[in-house]
Amino acid sequence: MDGTQVSVVTFLMPLGVSESNSKGTMLFLVKENIYWQLFADAIEDANNTYIFHNGQLMIAETDFELPVEAVYQQASDLASGESVSFSLNGENWTLLCTGSRDWDMRYVTVLKTADLTGRIWTDLARLLMLLMGLAAVGVLVALLLAKRNVQPIREISSMLSQKRESGDELSTIQTGIRELSARNTDLTTRLERSLPMQRHDFLLRFMKGRYASREDSIREAAAVGLMIDKAYYAVVLSGVQDHNDQPLDLRMPPFDSVAGALGCGVELVALSAHMYLIFSDKPEQIRQMAELIREVGLERSGHAIVSLSGIQTDFSQAPNAYLEAAAAYENRFVMDDTCLMDYAEISTSIEDILPKARKITDGINQALLMRNRDMLAGKIGELLHFLKHTSMSPFAFRLIYNDVIAALLREHTQALSEKQDLQDFYDIFSLSSCQRVDDLDELLRRLCDSILSAEKKPETGTSVEEQPGIGQITRYMMDHFTDPELSISAIAEAFDMSTARLSLAFKELTRMSPLEYLTLLRVERSKMLLRDTALSIKEIAAEVGYYDASSFIRRFKQITGVTPLQYRRSKEESGNYADS
Repeated sequence: MDGTQVSVVTFLMPLGVSESNSKGTMLFLVKENIYWQLFADAIEDANNTYIFHNGQLMIAETDFELPVEAVYQQASDLASGESVSFSLNGENWTLLCTGSRDWDMRYVTVLKTADLTGRIWTDLARLLMLLMGLAAVGVLVALLLAKRNVQPIREISSMLSQKRESGDELSTIQTGIRELSARNTDLTTRLERSLPMQRHDFLLRFMKGRYASREDSIREAAAVGLMIDKAYYAVVLSGVQDHNDQPLDLRMPPFDSVAGALGCGVELVALSAHMYLIFSDKPEQIRQMAELIREVGLERSGHAIVSLSGIQTDFSQAPNAYLEAAAAYENRFVMDDTCLMDYAEISTSIEDILPKARKITDGINQALLMRNRDMLAGKIGELLHFLKHTSMSPFAFRLIYNDVIAALLREHTQALSEKQDLQDFYDIFSLSSCQRVDDLDELLRRLCDSILSAEKKPETGTSVEEQPGIGQITRYMMDHFTDPELSISAIAEAFDMSTARLSLAFKELTRMSPLEYLTLLRVERSKMLLRDTALSIKEIAAEVGYYDASSFIRRFKQITGVTPLQYRRSKEESGNYADS
């Protein structure tokens, strides 16, 4: 085709041979030298080949003189792939037939049975020679190994302290083997005792990403009895209730029930937690193991904080997996031990969370400034309820918590500086003693109580409520806030003051305007009615001093961030949280 002439062998394959069923012919051209390479064995055999169609010979290639009719008679009753032996002209022949019944095509090969048998015996002889060669190699290897073991056997014999009698060498060797086995058992026992420390070192190095490749990690793990060649892994952190608690053995029940998963744990003293690395064939097996760790913790102490990192496949991502587990573990203040803290399920949105939290924080500060313990208790309860029932990330929690601390420092620095118990300061600012949200509740209430107890009196030596003028005004507002006619002008007129003077004096001492304080009193009263009564929104509005429900709803949402109806429903769903 490129101008060079080559010898080729032509193959024709008909695709239908009748006029009514003619589909064409497939043509194959094979270079002659390639043809000989591919079919050398078949070409070397002396045989006759025939192609029949509807009983008529189409083409033949023969090495033997055989009647065509006799050949077709033998092939006519055979199905494709069948063979038959027959005698003709004093010779035994073997015939193989292939073809298509649809086209009534017969492709027939005939060769001498003696040639075929000889070929088979030749192949068997070659196979036998190969097996004999392999057997000889096996004998040589066995002799070599036996020769190499002569010296160890002699050394075993020489290690024995007892005297050997002539002809008792076998007994001596058996005794030596028993002694070596005992020594090996002792060595194995010592190794097993050191494995926990070696595994501890491996887990820490793996978590820090100290291994250069996956293969290095698998090899080092195998050296300490951990088969970590799994498709998935994750990090689990579990809080420690007692400093004497040791990490759980994940090879023992109930963990061994999770087929395809394995894990090992170490103690993280600084975090007061146990860290587990879990490897598995399937992602859901890792979550099963984490849930079992949590269940065992609940059974032992009735309380369990367990966090789970994202599922990983790349061993080089182990440091990131630890950071994910630690971030989820920090969320224990929010989620408590009500469920497994899965990093993948923690919300990172803070757009809707912070405004609501800051309204509550402002309420805590206002209650402290007003020295109103009932209001303070309600506001702290509301904050903790909000934290418990809002999905948020540790970052969002920290922002909310920092707002509370900032409010305390901004307005009550002097009272805090007079505190003598520095441990309280450390606990509240570092959250060091917090394992759950209820612990945070206790810390906040204790610190706020200390502020109220240590807060200096105003210069007159009396509290805000007791100071002449403003104290009387706050008590008057508390007694009459349900009166819809109560306004700043009415209050100023009742105490023979101008509204400007009243507002300035009131805000100077309380950090809020009289109207803000009046609204706060009404909203706090309406919360109690929403929680504890079945009154309608309109009835509650009238009960707390509003002529119309729309003004009440607007003021309520301004203070709480939700409508009265939303507030009522949230309390019904959460079991009517008493302190909020």
